Amino acid sequence: MNGGAGVIHVVKNYTGDVMNFEMAAEMGQGDDIEVETILTNDDVAVEDSLYTAGRRGVGVTVLVEKICGGAADDRRNLQEVAELGRRVNANGRSMGLALTPCITPGSGEPSFELGDDEVEIGIGIHVSRDASASRSARPRRWPSV
Repeated sequence: MNGGAGVIHVVKNYTGDVMNFEMAAEMGQGDDIEVETILTNDDVAVEDSLYTAGRRGVGVTVLVEKICGGAADDRRNLQEVAELGRRVNANGRSMGLALTPCITPGSGEPSFELGDDEVEIGIGIHVSRDASASRSARPRRWPSV
């Protein structure tokens, strides 16, 4: 939403997402809207996959959105907010872990099989599994934080 100061796109590094947000930025720029893009690529589980060129954007995306939203609320300019988001992304890492498979609304079926005693390590936000994703026995006890 453009309130007059420009627009920041926070884009997870998935090929389709990147392509669609690039088109949206071009459309905005065509309407004289200044657009900055922050590409998140924090996932240490996958370097390259069928869906990405480089690491996927996963957990750090939420932090970038919240921190940049706060900076925008403080009336920091577009470039400052975008640079802040890029610094957060550059210093963050995450890895996805699934305790159960996803059931997408369109299919109504689990996207993969996972035993009650297993966890899937290295899963992405679009239920994108990669050859480097692995299964592990579920721990009897989870560490407390």
